[in-house]
Amino acid sequence: MVILLVIQQHRQVSTSELRKILSSISTFGSTNAPPATLSTSLPSTSSSSAPAVALNSTLPASSTYYGYLSEALKGILKGSLPAISVTAPSETAQKALAQKVIEKKISRSEVTQRTNALVKKLLAAESDASRLLRTKELSEHIGQFPPTRVKAVEEPRLIRSLFEIAEDTTREENLRCEARQCLALCGFQPHVKSRGINLLSIDGGGTRGMMGLEILEQLENKSGKKICELFDHIVGVSTGGIIAYLLGVRKLTVAECHDIYMRLSKRLFSQTKWSGGIGVLVNHSYYNTKLWIDILKEMAGEMRLIESSRAANTPRISIVASIINFPTLQPYVFRNYEHPPTLDSHYRGTTTAPLWKALQATAAAPLYFEEVVHGDFLLQDGGVYANNPTAIALHETRLLWPNERLHCVVSIGNGRSTMDLEPKMMKTSSIQQKLLRIIDSATDTEGVHLSLHDTLDHDVYYRFNPYMSANYGLDEIDSDKLEQMKGDAKLYTRRNGAMIASCGERLIELMTILNIVVAKNLEQSSLFVQPKTDHDTTSQTTRTDMAQREGNSQTALNMRKNEREFRSIDLAVDSRLQALVARLPQGYGVVMLNQFAVDITINRICNVDHMKANCILKS
Repeated sequence: MVILLVIQQHRQVSTSELRKILSSISTFGSTNAPPATLSTSLPSTSSSSAPAVALNSTLPASSTYYGYLSEALKGILKGSLPAISVTAPSETAQKALAQKVIEKKISRSEVTQRTNALVKKLLAAESDASRLLRTKELSEHIGQFPPTRVKAVEEPRLIRSLFEIAEDTTREENLRCEARQCLALCGFQPHVKSRGINLLSIDGGGTRGMMGLEILEQLENKSGKKICELFDHIVGVSTGGIIAYLLGVRKLTVAECHDIYMRLSKRLFSQTKWSGGIGVLVNHSYYNTKLWIDILKEMAGEMRLIESSRAANTPRISIVASIINFPTLQPYVFRNYEHPPTLDSHYRGTTTAPLWKALQATAAAPLYFEEVVHGDFLLQDGGVYANNPTAIALHETRLLWPNERLHCVVSIGNGRSTMDLEPKMMKTSSIQQKLLRIIDSATDTEGVHLSLHDTLDHDVYYRFNPYMSANYGLDEIDSDKLEQMKGDAKLYTRRNGAMIASCGERLIELMTILNIVVAKNLEQSSLFVQPKTDHDTTSQTTRTDMAQREGNSQTALNMRKNEREFRSIDLAVDSRLQALVARLPQGYGVVMLNQFAVDITINRICNVDHMKANCILKS
């Protein structure tokens, strides 16, 4: 209303014409408005000959409504007001709408019946070709109906069978990849790489992402391992999401990631101001969104998120975007995993979207690129909601490994300003300053850091965020500025070398025997299945099951039959433990030895577990 009064005073518009404008805006901004063609324009002043601009919009009404207000203000200053043109839905859109209406509803019982049938077919498969076909069918079914994974894992043999296939190096790689993907869809998570969970969170920041890459390169050098080998879970927002993809899914070194990242930036941001201005007026996008999509498709292809879990030792990846067509902003998480059964995230998300769309959505900065339509959601840059995604990352990680402790949480920032640290004398602030403060608060990263710094242990949480000697833009590609940016990052790494070294050492700390045993017991038994082999006949649970099937006499016979083998296992483990004690720190080995020995006595490590533990002890 204030804007319309300004228009009336500035442009000398009559009251009747003003009412038409108000009516058009109200109708245009309403989601219940009927599809029609609406055109409203203001007469130009005598001193202006600029023609009215027609703005055709295919975005949701709420987004284009605010875009119209923006154009109205620009029109006041330029002497012309853009006309609004809303065309009726196309024939294709009407058919799609009709298809949605007549789409067949599938009941929960039908989904459950098909889930049980697919699981039985997979377990009954005798050849690898049949197993491959059945695993694909089950993966597609769970991908279409994620909640049904709860029903699928009720069959204890399913996870064990898929896990054995994925770990069996004698089988075809295609079958092993399909088994890994099905495990990820069922919510099964791989063992952590260290004594606990190693988590990496990467902020947004446009081309300033190269500053964060300098930190990651130092961690890579200190540890001697790739980033994908150090972390169990990598979470990124905006430019951090692109880096997470390159380092986690593509498994590149930081140097390789840096080269690709800079080539991508220069190709995308090399554009004239004139074409950028036209893009903002027409599509609310300064840069060419079509070119951006083409670049992403060249880089990621048509691979879906969940398909990235097919490769061995791929960390869990989360790419964060923002939902903007809700009354309040909400995060949207693109994942290459499903959560364990019965555990659901607070945040909406998907595993089936193409990777290129996830990268487009997480980096769709307002006025830089167009928003992304994904199903019923309109998505924008994840930094609009959380430019520091560490809190979201912690929530997701806790769900993935509920029985593991956090070992190392690394949060990478992409630059913070040292300018204007002192308060300025002013009695009031301008509208521009107020808007800038709102934007700054929305994209703040240090507030999350301060909260986590006081919450997590100091030897667990590491935050690296270089200081900037200048205010670099999100689309900075000037070679001199890039060199200055690189120099700022190197100066920060030199000054914080001790902390970076400490973080690198913690990331590569090896698992203790206690970690190995506890991790396998918790991961295998509490969530899914306790592996059963011939050596399990001494465990209380197995003895009870066998007693019910065969009677106590048969159980006793089996125990006597395997007694010699059990004794040999005990002797082998005891000798390994005694040899290891001398290598443990004083005062710690006995405690760990006792806990490990008690665990062995209670559970009697099965054949597979013993062989794995034995190999680790030898190394």
